[in-house]
Amino acid sequence: MLALLCSWLMMVLVFLAFGDMTSSLWHNISKKKDKYSFFDSFWLGICSTGVLLSVISIFSPINIYILALFISISIVYWIIKRKRLGALYETISTGLAELSIWSKVALAISFVAIFLLASTTPLLYDEGLYHLQTMMWSEQYSVVPGLGNLHGRLAFNSNFLLLSTLFNYHPDFYPCFFSINSLSLFVFTTWLIVKISKSEYFVQKAMLSIIMLLCIFSFGIYLSSTSTDILAHILIIYILLSCIIEKNILQDKILMLVILPIFCITLKLSSALICLISIFSLISLIRNNEYKNLLILMGICAIIIIPWCTRFIILSGYLVYPFPAIDIFGFDWKMPIEQVLEEKNAAYAWPRIPNEDPIKVLNMPLTEWVPIWLKNQSFYNLALYLLALVSPIIVLVCNKVLRRNSIFIVVWVTAIFGYLFGFFTAPDPRFSFSFIICSAFIPYMFFFSQEENSLMIKSFLKKIGFVIPSFIILSMILLTYMGYSQVKYYQDPNIPIYTLLYKPQSIDYKKNEKDSKFLEYNINNSTIYYPDNGNQCFDQCLPCMPYPNNKLEMRGERLNQGFKTKQN
Repeated sequence: MLALLCSWLMMVLVFLAFGDMTSSLWHNISKKKDKYSFFDSFWLGICSTGVLLSVISIFSPINIYILALFISISIVYWIIKRKRLGALYETISTGLAELSIWSKVALAISFVAIFLLASTTPLLYDEGLYHLQTMMWSEQYSVVPGLGNLHGRLAFNSNFLLLSTLFNYHPDFYPCFFSINSLSLFVFTTWLIVKISKSEYFVQKAMLSIIMLLCIFSFGIYLSSTSTDILAHILIIYILLSCIIEKNILQDKILMLVILPIFCITLKLSSALICLISIFSLISLIRNNEYKNLLILMGICAIIIIPWCTRFIILSGYLVYPFPAIDIFGFDWKMPIEQVLEEKNAAYAWPRIPNEDPIKVLNMPLTEWVPIWLKNQSFYNLALYLLALVSPIIVLVCNKVLRRNSIFIVVWVTAIFGYLFGFFTAPDPRFSFSFIICSAFIPYMFFFSQEENSLMIKSFLKKIGFVIPSFIILSMILLTYMGYSQVKYYQDPNIPIYTLLYKPQSIDYKKNEKDSKFLEYNINNSTIYYPDNGNQCFDQCLPCMPYPNNKLEMRGERLNQGFKTKQN
């Protein structure tokens, strides 16, 4: 717990500093006085840090010296801006003091629940398959040309893994555990509790409470892992809910509404439809004749996207991998088109029917794969999909009210399109959870809140005001028990459970459980490793691939010169 808390504090220091720098720079360039809260600055800080890492990784490894640089810049910044830091601390203290007793209790219990879930040994299969390998390469080398030839998944290019490398993966200096997802979830949960406490509408409180609890429940099992989905989902839900809850958001937070959705794509490609919010925000600038700020924001979007695409080109030879439609480069490290299509087909087929031939699955008509998919889904997942599917009825019912609220229409259309796109491409709730949740609950929150203006209804809701706090606190207690059970179940029997007081469980438990031995073969006088048991390399060998590949060859004598595939 102590190590996890120190990691959280370090990241808060950096993210708030870089978020504050980003908003201050925007204010100076645009001459707009946007109003960004602690939470907004935190998310802007994650965005700016991730973009900087994307640039740095092209020229340098993301090693301990880069971490020291980010921490040093943050400390110097807050020393220079100590009055600003003092004002931020005062704002946080005042905000916490204004919370009701039940809100403080809910916040404390959520802290314990998230800490327990974050202390579990990492359970995500992809962590051992390629996440740890990606971080090993990022920590030791700048981006390596043709790394996808070694293993197709190593060309998957998520800025989240760069963030995890910076803050959590320096094995020569401290034990590795992964804390970005847990910190992000706690910050998001705190924001929701504050909004629930301040909301005047019973239904809005109820919907926000359900969203919060479902997020903790759904993300909990992988909270200690390097899941690239969780942060993207949190940002999407935060953006969409902010548009609904906060007044004048287009005037007050245009920077956030434009760049956070774009940044989500660099975390997870399946987040792409959240960029409808960015487009809507940019159109609002055109309507207001703010062409200067429009150009500035488009330039910032280019700064986010260009280094991300550059990394794709270096890793795979394609502008966006694994989508070979834009095939304009002829580098010698370019991955074979067959391998790229294989990764793309697997990404689409696995969520429909796992452990089946991808080509066979993708050739199935909708009427054939959907019944099989339905049988494989849990009741929980089906309930979420059904709630989202019903939401258009609510929207049609309150159509007259919604005509006067264009931002709601944009939010709902973004959510429902994201939900439908996820279902027809890769129907796994893990990939489109944020869109499903927002499609399912935002329409109810908006529509029924309009009915609460009646004095009779207000009086009734005031009498049952204790229901939501009680529901949240009892649910949080249940989630805390779930976290404790998860920790206890996966605790290494050779390590006392009290060790969690100073450090989370490590990935070693899963490594030892796998018990792989690594075999070797040589390519151009360099040793390549592969496991004799399964296809997970974890971070035990470098370079490592899931299986031997006789067509692989080195581009030079050193690993950082990259890999290529032999031409027939």
